[in-house]
Amino acid sequence: MFIMNLPYDSKAGAYIDSLIASSSIDPRISFFNLPQVDMDTGIKPMLFLVSFIEKQKLHVREAVHRLIAQSDSPRLAGFVVDMFCTTMIDVANEFGVPTYAFFTSNAGFLGLMLHFQQLRDEKVVDTAELKNDLETELVVPSFVNRVPVKVLPDVILDENRVDYVFNFFRRIRETKGILVNTFVDLESHAVHSFSDGETPTVHPVGPILNLKVDDQNEIVKWLDDQPESSVVFLCFGSMGYFSERQVREIASAIEQRIGHLASTVKIAKLLVALDDRLSITVLVMNLPLDTKIGAHTKSLSSSSSLSQRIKFIDLQLDTNMDTQAKPMDFLVSFIENHKPQVRNAVHKLTQPDSGSHDPAPLAGFVIDMFCTTTIDVANEFGVPTYMFFTSNAGFLGLLLNLQHLRDDNKLDTTELVNGPDAELVIPSFINPVPVKVLPSVVLDQLAATHMFNIVSRFKETKGILVNSFVELESHAVNSLIDGKTPGVYPVGPMLNLDCADQNSDIIKWLDDQPVSSVVFLCFGSMGHFGESQAKEIARALEHSGIRFLWSLRQPPQKDKIALPSDYTDFKLVLPQEFFDRTAESSGVQQIRTTKATKSLNNISQTSKYQRKMKKAELVFIPTPAMGHLVSTVEFAKLLVTRNHQLFITILLTKVPFDSKVEYYIDSLSASSSISQRISFIVLPYQEHTSIDANPLVFITSFMEDKKPHVKNALSNHFHHSKEGAATGSDSPRLAGLVVDMFSTAMIDVANELGVPSYVYFTSGAGYLGLLFQLLSIDATVLYKKDFSTSTTELISSSFENPVPVSVLPDIFLEKVSAEIVVSHARKIRETKGVVVNTFMELESHAIHSLLLDGTYPSLYPIGPIISLKSNNFSDAGYSRSDILNWLDEQPPSSVLFLCFGSTGSFSENQVEEISTALENCGIRFLWSLRQPPLKENKEFLPCDYEDPKQVLSQEFLDRTARIGKIIGWAPQVDILSHGAIGGFVSHCGWNSILESIWFGVPIAAWPVEAEQQLNAFQLVKELGLAVEIKLDYRNNTSLYDQNEDGIVSAQQIELGIKRLMGLDNEARNKIKLMSEKCKKALKDGGSSHSSLNNLIKAVMDV
Repeated sequence: MFIMNLPYDSKAGAYIDSLIASSSIDPRISFFNLPQVDMDTGIKPMLFLVSFIEKQKLHVREAVHRLIAQSDSPRLAGFVVDMFCTTMIDVANEFGVPTYAFFTSNAGFLGLMLHFQQLRDEKVVDTAELKNDLETELVVPSFVNRVPVKVLPDVILDENRVDYVFNFFRRIRETKGILVNTFVDLESHAVHSFSDGETPTVHPVGPILNLKVDDQNEIVKWLDDQPESSVVFLCFGSMGYFSERQVREIASAIEQRIGHLASTVKIAKLLVALDDRLSITVLVMNLPLDTKIGAHTKSLSSSSSLSQRIKFIDLQLDTNMDTQAKPMDFLVSFIENHKPQVRNAVHKLTQPDSGSHDPAPLAGFVIDMFCTTTIDVANEFGVPTYMFFTSNAGFLGLLLNLQHLRDDNKLDTTELVNGPDAELVIPSFINPVPVKVLPSVVLDQLAATHMFNIVSRFKETKGILVNSFVELESHAVNSLIDGKTPGVYPVGPMLNLDCADQNSDIIKWLDDQPVSSVVFLCFGSMGHFGESQAKEIARALEHSGIRFLWSLRQPPQKDKIALPSDYTDFKLVLPQEFFDRTAESSGVQQIRTTKATKSLNNISQTSKYQRKMKKAELVFIPTPAMGHLVSTVEFAKLLVTRNHQLFITILLTKVPFDSKVEYYIDSLSASSSISQRISFIVLPYQEHTSIDANPLVFITSFMEDKKPHVKNALSNHFHHSKEGAATGSDSPRLAGLVVDMFSTAMIDVANELGVPSYVYFTSGAGYLGLLFQLLSIDATVLYKKDFSTSTTELISSSFENPVPVSVLPDIFLEKVSAEIVVSHARKIRETKGVVVNTFMELESHAIHSLLLDGTYPSLYPIGPIISLKSNNFSDAGYSRSDILNWLDEQPPSSVLFLCFGSTGSFSENQVEEISTALENCGIRFLWSLRQPPLKENKEFLPCDYEDPKQVLSQEFLDRTARIGKIIGWAPQVDILSHGAIGGFVSHCGWNSILESIWFGVPIAAWPVEAEQQLNAFQLVKELGLAVEIKLDYRNNTSLYDQNEDGIVSAQQIELGIKRLMGLDNEARNKIKLMSEKCKKALKDGGSSHSSLNNLIKAVMDV
């Protein structure tokens, strides 16, 4: 590293000296101080800087000569120059090595400077003239929003300096790459804006920071004495300073705002902390039915952590209250009866104490939302009243609105119960509020009268403090600013985050559970259920198999004012069998219920119940298609990893038209890396002289013909197992068959063997629900031509929105295929369970709709099941390393990947439209281009082109050579996992969707066949995880009359690509969040992890 020493900066010199003397610097980093140069310090700063660096070229040249002349010197690989040292590119060129620029500022600024340098060179803009109109806003590619001239760096508005600066950036374009001190997540738009093929490759390598801290520094010592997060730090860089007048303005602002920096938890602490002159007295009314309040007040009064300016006064307990009264009658009377005590207590507070010290002046009352009657007392003392509303702003607005309608419009809210399906427009809610969710207190005649009397007095207060915050309830808070309601102050969240000692047993138990694995059931201090409802909850918890912590309370005695209490014994309401079945079992589930203590529910360890598990074996029968085979093997590996008593045999079948399947099966049979508890049996190959043009007809017939082979294989396999058992070996029992969604013929085999069958459904839960729905409708209506080409929509319980018929799978819309699909769906319903390659967080609506229908088999969403291991089955010369090497040279998130699956291909006309769109977009791309199957050769699957020029023009290939790469079959996982990929134009096959979600790559949906149109609809319209190119595209134009030959235009493709690669699209953010969720789903305690546990339990319990 060559160091230039400025004559006026002693700090830089001292820093360099410390680096040279440091023993902590890597020995492979060397520092060389260049000689001082004579400079005229009287010239302008920019001219000084340019001249200073130019004079150092001679010294740099000589230093490099000496460096490479050393006998043990490594080869010279290149120069890395500072953004202001671009003149050194000349020296690098002399030595014949590349130059990289290290840009110490951000990517947005880099883009701005390069943009204006180009505009100035092309005579489009004279930046020095922009200062004449500071309010103008300019479009700059590296910024999402327009950039006002008034925020541009002054250096480009100064005609004396602008040419010097732009010369730096003119020469930056000569470098091989630009290292920028930023990172993609911070400046994703700016980083992607450089994907234009003209700017050198941009490498965001930041944040590069010096985080070394001097613990002995006086500043650090002072900070150590300050409260956490209480200090504001003002610093304006090494060049930043202000005039004396500005410094005084800053000081004044700090002095005015410093009190507001205190952060507290509870409102009383917050208020006394904000002003030393403020004292607070809390008057406590003790309910005769709740001893916890008194105990809590005493603990607060004796607390040493509470401010001395906060004190508590217990008002005398009224023992004459009628506890047989209705709750609202009781509450109103209770508070009204305390008014004399409140008056006396406040009167005493306003009198001098025994030492004749004058009391602090009474500033006001802060009353609870139910204590509005004490406004009368405040008025007697001539002070204002504020209300502390312990609920939310939406509820406050609802009460005020209903009270207004009741008083002014004579609305009787109690009559609303006669129309439970009605909805009310309430200003504090965005959506209409259904009557059925209104609080019961406004629907009961007597309670409503009391409640609205209380609410009518809200407007007499000077202000309402709400335990909420604007970011949570912005709409509700804004709706209350109407000029009629007192000032609303959202001061929340006000929470008591102190953990009581009696919680220790609960906390200890929770400490033993996996992260995010426990569901907590608690219904507040008034929450309770009858015995029947408690048993229903228990049944649901047991069925879910999820860890739980349940606060179970006993209902109060009827016709008496009381609170729920703790059960002395939970077996009063729940059977002993429930505790046995939900006890900790084999380390898989750890279940707890709750037991009463003095004031909180503590945990009670239920008795342990553990079933002795024997070895069990599942037989998998996948469909011989790559997507199904790979997913099945990964599923099997996951099962045996989770349970060591489980063995799996996979029956493999080769097909005559797919060499990749054959290669994969052979690799599995020869592999030694698969678990020893997974074995493979390759079924005999049977020549099929007739291959039906309809893939579904072929594969269904093909698997049906395999039934005798399956029976023979199982008979031989388990015959050997019995022989082993006879000799004393512990052979696993046959626990069931797991068949693919297209191998349902094998369910008959399971029935003959007397074992349960499960289906492994390699598509999504939404599609599964639609399949089941076919059984309840007349499927023949689907494949009528007039219906399939209409704009009709289908209502499906597994989709939130109506499903257009135009996105239904091809196989629904053709007579023979539809009948086969219905047959498969009928067979699937006969099974014991359906294992779906999805996860709750992705398809919650579809999964819940299937779970709630009691007529379907058990559902196990265990995904995402994907193979993260690359499999290179290319039948052309494209190597995985060649593709990855090319991606390594591209900027992060800059490349668009186009791939349409193992069966995806297009006509020459469509390929031309895609190529036009890509060229018009000007972005980097990696395109998996496949040749359609040749009908005359009776080919089933696409293959790779021998030469892309068979379908693409040489001119297109030349023009896009710098930004694009054409490949054949693609190692998709390797590509999607690469940091250079910024978007995926996909056919929306289910495996591809899961892989894209896993790696957080946004999708542009262009389905081709099968159920892909439905998947695309779900991604775009239901989940918002993708943008659309064309949802209803089909390569089977006999079903749909698309525009000329079913061609999607270049303009439509270009629009979709730009939406995809634009960084302001919501799908990009959503898919990154979903990526995090899918990984959590597979972890211990996650939704898919728990579902797999349930499946294993079902298998092992047979």
